[in-house]
Amino acid sequence: MAPLALSPVFAGEYELLQRSGEPWLIARASRAVRNRTLPRLPADGEAWVRQGLGLADERGGEQPEALWRGGLEVRVHSRGASLFSGVDLLVDTRGLGGSESDLLLLGTDGQDHLPGDVQRERRSFLSPWSRVELCLPLGLRGAAAGWGTLAQGGTRSQLGLPAVRWNAELSRRVALFKGDLGLDLALAARGQTGVSTPYGDLPSQASMDGLLRARVGEADLFFVFANLTDQQNSSMAWDGGFIPLPRRHYRAGLRWCFLD
Repeated sequence: MAPLALSPVFAGEYELLQRSGEPWLIARASRAVRNRTLPRLPADGEAWVRQGLGLADERGGEQPEALWRGGLEVRVHSRGASLFSGVDLLVDTRGLGGSESDLLLLGTDGQDHLPGDVQRERRSFLSPWSRVELCLPLGLRGAAAGWGTLAQGGTRSQLGLPAVRWNAELSRRVALFKGDLGLDLALAARGQTGVSTPYGDLPSQASMDGLLRARVGEADLFFVFANLTDQQNSSMAWDGGFIPLPRRHYRAGLRWCFLD
């Protein structure tokens, strides 16, 4: 078991609101601490790298990892439209450096062969993003968002992060039986650019889902018709390999809030 150590943790958010109708400015900052207390499992190196966990000398024990986050967000509301835009920053003080040959050792359970000087490199991520929400005719609502990833050095390829991600949604809410039954209908699409990793490349991919939710009182019954276009997409597995994601399928469930 890895020893634990005490370390300060905080989070804060400040909102500056001008007069009604003028932009909001929101600032966020936080510091989190992450400890790994379970023994290392065989061939789990890629999993730790993709989660942003640094490797440590097993003989010397492990110290907590500090994650510093910060962000700025601006919100502008006008007639029938809302615009959200901002930037998020993450600094990982216990990252992993090294060349591609060093990283390949992780996928073959070769963590013990990693040189010590690649196990303590600081990493940082900068993610600008924007989101727009629109009120459309016929009671429709539309929303679209996009994120970019600007990473220090080769961190983006080490973690399997795409350069750009996006999603979009077209929805409508319908009230029936004097409002006793509410129906939410939506089409949601998402995608990302290609990803380069030390284990291979993932091509750019996109998919679309259909969503139906029925609301009666405090109960929600939902259906998700996933991957309507029946695209064959792939994802990176925990051991550095690639696995196919599900083709066209559906999910259903019930949520009931019976306690206040």
